Amino acid sequence: MRRILALTLSLLLLSLSACALFPNRDPLNINVVGIEPLQSQELEVRFAVKIRVQNPNETAIDYNGVALDLEVNGRPLASGVSDQSGTIARFSEAVLIVPV
Repeated sequence: MRRILALTLSLLLLSLSACALFPNRDPLNINVVGIEPLQSQELEVRFAVKIRVQNPNETAIDYNGVALDLEVNGRPLASGVSDQSGTIARFSEAVLIVPV
């Protein structure tokens, strides 16, 4: 009986400590702050989209690569990716440029 009680308490403590490993984070705030034309090829129109990413959290966010799907009035307009990497410090912001 003592073993079952000890095992139950151990599992309870382990599960409670596991919850502390997943911090509650606020969502990032992302805004488009600029669109600049890039060199186009034939009928393809290319732009460099500048986005401001704000981190309202108490911990820094590391990123390795950026993907962007741009919608206007709920309709897809452009998409792009970038191999940028970096860190957005706690309670900070950064401007990223993604070609679309």
